[in-house]
Amino acid sequence: MSNNQVLEKRFNMSWRFEVDPGFDYLIRLHFCELVFDKPNLRIFIIYINNRTAANNYDLSVKAGGMSKAYHQDYFDAVSSQINTLWIQIGPDTADGASGTDALLNGLEIFNLSRNGNLAHVQRYYSTGSSNHPSKLSVLWVGIAAGVAILAVAVIRIIRFFKKQGKESGDTKNNVPGWRPLFLHGSILNSSANAKRSSRLLNPNRSMAFTGVGKQFTLAEIRAATNSFDESLVIGVGGFGKVLKGEVEDGTLAATKRANPQSDQGLAEFHTEIEMLSKIRHRHLVSMIGFCDEQNEMILVYEYMANGTLRSHLSSG
Repeated sequence: MSNNQVLEKRFNMSWRFEVDPGFDYLIRLHFCELVFDKPNLRIFIIYINNRTAANNYDLSVKAGGMSKAYHQDYFDAVSSQINTLWIQIGPDTADGASGTDALLNGLEIFNLSRNGNLAHVQRYYSTGSSNHPSKLSVLWVGIAAGVAILAVAVIRIIRFFKKQGKESGDTKNNVPGWRPLFLHGSILNSSANAKRSSRLLNPNRSMAFTGVGKQFTLAEIRAATNSFDESLVIGVGGFGKVLKGEVEDGTLAATKRANPQSDQGLAEFHTEIEMLSKIRHRHLVSMIGFCDEQNEMILVYEYMANGTLRSHLSSG
């Protein structure tokens, strides 16, 4: 295109488009002559961004007659300091067509990449007012705020997983299944209660029960059951195994050793402790004491030589 002072010309049509600076643009103009069927009757000039794109433009000659669609492509490079694109059309008075108007039926503008990237960050701004923040400043503030929010979120996620990992590690260090009996406030409030109850003995060496009875050591339970000898097993359930044993002065006892891998056993174990610590009846087996050393959960009951009521009912 050649330079031309198009603003001094008379135009039938003018369009102003806002575009991204620093790109190449393809401008496609669509025409179709519907009035004149002979050449030299409609001749006009095409201007793009104040420069002449085509003069002496005879649409009938270009399209090859009347009622025929035709398009013309033009290329324009927009500098980095301009964000507008002007399209203007006016009659060519030099060719005697001043009595006719220019014609345009359609217009397309295509953004062409110079380096394979169509992204654009606004860099060209008006210098009219300095009181308002520029778009670039707003953009950077938005990016900084986004990065800050993302960093806070990542830190919180890391802390959460560290906390979860620590809790998981603490759980793995303990035998799975339960906590010590002293954590159950409804049973014992402190280990002092258990130690105090273990000292309440009658002259005949039988235990005087307080709360849930005597707190046995694991060594005492092992001695009573011959280190949990399988030959002494007298019952097996969801809670674990029951072994026959002999405590202290030769009193026979049934030791119930809970299975820490069984959720059902834990629930039954907890319920049984709560119930038997509150109920005393001659037809109910008495609980002698318990042991909770080394993550063991063992209850010690009075031994029933004749078996359980259920075994008698089922055999009868």
